[in-house]
Amino acid sequence: MLWESDTYPIILGRELLGAPKIYGQIPDPSFDKGTWRFSCSEYGNKMLDAEIKNLQPLSDEMCKQASDASGNGNWMLWRYLPKMGLKGSEVSYPTVVKSKAVIHKAWIGEGTIKLYRVTFEQAPISHHIIRGLKNLPIKQYQPSMMAEMTLDLLAREARRIE
Repeated sequence: MLWESDTYPIILGRELLGAPKIYGQIPDPSFDKGTWRFSCSEYGNKMLDAEIKNLQPLSDEMCKQASDASGNGNWMLWRYLPKMGLKGSEVSYPTVVKSKAVIHKAWIGEGTIKLYRVTFEQAPISHHIIRGLKNLPIKQYQPSMMAEMTLDLLAREARRIE
């Protein structure tokens, strides 16, 4: 599940490739006292806040290695289009899409996330996703990465998994 703030990649990714993208209000990240912060809302109702701090830069060589390794990247997705009236599916099958990332700069740091309780009335598209995430226990935070990069989903190489 991926929230996007631009309709074009949502429609292309979801309908053509099966990428589970939905709309979210995502303001530009902010930076204050060494910490980057961002949030995501639906209809003005905040669903999450996240931050990353204590960032350490990755070397140019490590960025190149990560970019080179991404040449074999695959996104396993599920293409799903409901029937009219939301009774079952018109289309429902797994897909795989190759991807290619080019990482220009990257940093490793300590990331955290805070999920807010939202109701169906507040976030009709995302409330069940946030509820599911809130039910998962946080056992341990792992290092987080922030990057200046491009990521191409190679749509012409997408295929249905049989």
